[in-house]
Amino acid sequence: MNYLSHFFLSADAEDDVHLGNFLGDIVRKTTADALPSSIQKGIELHRFIDQFTDNHALVLEGKRLLYPQFGKYSSVILDVYFDFLLIENWAMYDNRPIQAFIDACYAFVDANMESVPDIARNRVEAMNSARWMNGYLSDSGRMDLFRRLAQRAKYDKNFGQALDIYGTKKKELTVIHQQFFPILQEACMEWLL
Repeated sequence: MNYLSHFFLSADAEDDVHLGNFLGDIVRKTTADALPSSIQKGIELHRFIDQFTDNHALVLEGKRLLYPQFGKYSSVILDVYFDFLLIENWAMYDNRPIQAFIDACYAFVDANMESVPDIARNRVEAMNSARWMNGYLSDSGRMDLFRRLAQRAKYDKNFGQALDIYGTKKKELTVIHQQFFPILQEACMEWLL
């Protein structure tokens, strides 16, 4: 769900690793196993990022903060909120304007579409042509994201209130994100060595 963070965390990696990191939530293991080893390395990075994030004490604190409202979906919601916080605090992490970075992500995916496995290509093309990450930049786009999440979820767990809840929890979540994200960046740099 947190495509922006994944794109950012592997932006300086080799192209195949960067692409694999993006594809980590899109392709299944059986498909991933048939990809070139350099793309598999990016998928492994994606899994490392997810595991490191999900098990870090600061992230567990964030999940506990959201659990009363979102239950078992608190992890998914926190991932999305972390992308929002990355956007809102972008100048702390990068000198480029956020829209320039997002546009570069779209251009990267377009340029590497031939390396996307056939089974995932339609989904990736649809995501890219819809410019889905632009939705992170506005409240209406964020609400649309939560509507899509609600459609995919087995249980309705306050997705319609997710943007309001973000507003009420934003101060605490910002502190968590600003403490955690540099730790995650460092862990990714070490993993990529």
